[in-house]
Amino acid sequence: MPGYRDDSMRILTVLFGGVLLLFLIAGGYAAATKGVGAAAGGALIIVAGSAIGLLFGLLFGAPHSSGQSSTTGILVLNTSFDQMSDWLTKILVGVGLTQLVAVPSRLQALGNFLAPAVGGTEAGASFATTLALGSAVLGFLISFVFTKLVLSPDLADAGYETLKDRAQKAVNSNPGAQTLAPRERQRAANLAENLAKVHLTRQEDVMVLDPSLWDDIADQAIAMVNEDRQRSRVAHEADGNRLKQ
Repeated sequence: MPGYRDDSMRILTVLFGGVLLLFLIAGGYAAATKGVGAAAGGALIIVAGSAIGLLFGLLFGAPHSSGQSSTTGILVLNTSFDQMSDWLTKILVGVGLTQLVAVPSRLQALGNFLAPAVGGTEAGASFATTLALGSAVLGFLISFVFTKLVLSPDLADAGYETLKDRAQKAVNSNPGAQTLAPRERQRAANLAENLAKVHLTRQEDVMVLDPSLWDDIADQAIAMVNEDRQRSRVAHEADGNRLKQ
């Protein structure tokens, strides 16, 4: 498992622990004030706030495809969702910046709206606002971390599987591969896939995904395998000469 995946699991565990802590705080507040009804209201606020945060985290952290054209013959991810995510993210940020001066009054209105769920007092309004904001922030971070460190790499790997198929086909159909042993041919296919990934990382999509250029990638990979084989042969001969001396 990659290191970043381990880190993401630790971060998500801490964030989920924060949500659990909010539930415990809501339960403690309810036990000290209005009882079961306030506990249920607080739980609903946390669930709703977390759901809103999860949605926004998904929109801000949604993985984006590289914009490759389907005419290249490579199966690519549907870009509709990440385009919508990009539009909504820009709209939300723009609207949020224009409404900063209204934030205090909006928070007060939110507290007054949620207060009946946790007892209806002034303290309840502040407590409800805190629960809503805290759960929304935690939900956002959970969703953002998950989409960035878990979902995005998985989708990228799924997309690269098509590169593996194309790389294998390009190497097998290349005349230079006929002189390679099966193990060397497979190594050349793996090298061709890695070369394609490097180009994708550099956003050189056309160069990698144009079918007419796969032969160049296969040539490079086969040449690398032949160079390694030649170096191994030279090293083996040198060792043999030393033993003879």
